[in-house]
Amino acid sequence: MIYRHFGAGDRAEVASKLAAICGKRHLKLLIAADPALAIQVRADGVHWPHRMRREARKWRERFELQTLSAHSGQELRIAGGVPIDAVLLSTVFASRSPSAGQAMGPLKFRILVRDAGVPVYALGGITPDNAGSAAMTAGFAAVDGMGPFEKA
Repeated sequence: MIYRHFGAGDRAEVASKLAAICGKRHLKLLIAADPALAIQVRADGVHWPHRMRREARKWRERFELQTLSAHSGQELRIAGGVPIDAVLLSTVFASRSPSAGQAMGPLKFRILVRDAGVPVYALGGITPDNAGSAAMTAGFAAVDGMGPFEKA
């Protein structure tokens, strides 16, 4: 689970609760772009936006897991040289997320993943109906993952 708090006033409280839930369920918790909060709540790691990729090197020894976002082939190639455990590549399919970019589609996604050199999680518009066409991934990620999966 990745917690993106975007500076929320209650971020420490929410992160603490998420850490407790993840601990009980044997899930990993990463805090987005906030290593201090990750340390405070004993999260497993940090998820870095691509623009902060250089931070991953500074924190490599401190965290069990680090992931990085990528939104293009160029960003994915750059990610290969960063000490991270996985990349979340978006936007694969059309998404209603306000931060989603233009969908790359499954063919381009598969081509990019094939040469990535790092585990890649598909992000953006993933549903039970289209997940199979985004194969070759380490897994799938979702911002609003409940909607299309409630009926699955």
